[in-house]
Amino acid sequence: MIKKGFLFLLILFFGLGFLGEEAFAQGLINPLQATTLWEAINALINFLLLLAFALAPLLIIYAASLILSSAGRAEQIQKGKNIILYTLIALFIILLAKGLPSIIKGALGG
Repeated sequence: MIKKGFLFLLILFFGLGFLGEEAFAQGLINPLQATTLWEAINALINFLLLLAFALAPLLIIYAASLILSSAGRAEQIQKGKNIILYTLIALFIILLAKGLPSIIKGALGG
């Protein structure tokens, strides 16, 4: 399942950068329209933040449905709790990453 998800994200990421055969004739297209490394990092983090805030409610609803339909099965309840926990941890890490470029840029004096 992880391989399918990775393949989907890979196709999505590279698919956004190419607009068809014209793109190959003109060379590679910069899908982020970033001119500096900091802009590219910020655009990537913004995309991940948007993706995380779109997927997090779906994962929490799925986990809640697992818990509610568990009928007392401890392994299904634990699975639902783990999904909620890991979703919240992932959101925290992505929110933390949002401020990371500013911290690094300030530390480097740029």
